[in-house]
Order: sequence, then structure tokens, then C-alpha cells
Amino acid sequence: MKLQVLRHWVAYSVSLCQVLLSCSVFLSVPVYSQTLDTEPPEVGLDGVGEARKGDSQVFTVSATDDSEISDLTVFFRQGTTGEFESAQMMRIGNTDLFTYTLRAESIAPSTDVIQYYFDARDAAGNRTLQGFSFDPLERTLIDGGSIQAESSPPSSSQSDKSTSVLGSLSTTQKVVYGAVALVVVGALIAVASSSGGVSGGAGNNPGDEFTPVTIVSDPLVPGL
Repeated sequence: MKLQVLRHWVAYSVSLCQVLLSCSVFLSVPVYSQTLDTEPPEVGLDGVGEARKGDSQVFTVSATDDSEISDLTVFFRQGTTGEFESAQMMRIGNTDLFTYTLRAESIAPSTDVIQYYFDARDAAGNRTLQGFSFDPLERTLIDGGSIQAESSPPSSSQSDKSTSVLGSLSTTQKVVYGAVALVVVGALIAVASSSGGVSGGAGNNPGDEFTPVTIVSDPLVPGL
């Protein structure tokens, strides 16, 4: 009887030691705390609202995150209806800028507007949308002539008119006008010289008078 009790006690002691050993191993494993990334990426706006028809369209945005940007996609469509196409944007070097170029040959000549939006994701799976499929951003495409008309200086039309008037005169008419101008200038100089000599004694001789000068020139014949 005593031997049986002793055996039970030994078995119980062995079991207790095993339990204590397993607990000590569990407690010796280091436990590290982890900080979860719950912040989505920050995406800057693409500020191009108008562009020239016939050119390739470049979409560029900035994207930053606490960890890392794992994917940045642009969704776009030509016009205001239809399905959106998608393309992965490429990072520019080691900067926070991402870009995608829609080639000119891929754009229909009749396209007047391109609608688009951006989808950015970080390494933790957080997501940011800039624009939406139901409320996209827009880029208007306009003719190159319209852009040039808006950017031309206002005085250019006036200078064109002046140039056209001078260009309408024949060479003979230009020569005649030049000769008349020389005669007029010479006459004015002569009048000024004579009036200067008379004025020297004008104060003492009130009766002195100026001699009027009349310049006569033949009328120009059109078509010369």
C-alpha cells in the first residue's frame, strides 16, 4: 500500500515538473509590440486643367506615406462616358513624384475632355482616392489656335495694320512722299532763319512783317 502511494506521488511530481518547465519556456520567449500603420497615403492634385489637342497628356502627382507607397494607379477615359482605363504610374527617381504619359496617338482627335482619378496604396494596404469614378477630375483639350489667340499681345493687331498701310504704297509713292517731306522741312528751316533775322530788330521796328511761304505739290497719281 505504501509502495503504491509512493508511486503516485512520484508520478505527480514528475507531471508537476513538466508543467513548470513548459511555463518557464513560454515566459522566456520575448514579446515585441507592433505599431499598426493606419494612415493612408497623401496624394497631391494634378493641376493641369487645360491642354493642347494633338499633344501627349502627362499626368503627374506627388504621393507620400509613413511607410512606403506600394502602388499608384491612374484611371482615365476619353470623354464623359464609357469605362475607365487604368495604368500604373512610375516613380520619378527617388522623389515623391509619380507620372504617366498618355500618348497622342492613343487619343481620338474628337476628344475634348479627359476624365481621370488616382488610387494610391501603401505597404500596409491603406488606400487614398484623389477623385472618384462618379466624380472624376477633368482636363479640357483645346485647339492650338485658340491657345495662340489668347496668348498673343493686344498691340500686335495694331502693328499689323500699320505695316499693311505702308506695304500698300508703291515704291514711287514712297519716294514722292519722302521728297515732299524734305521740301517741307527745308521750307520750315528757311522760314525759321528769316524770322530770326527780322526778330533781331523787331523790337525797334514795329512795322517789320514776316513773309508767308506757300508750298504747292502736285497730287499723287494712284497706282504709281
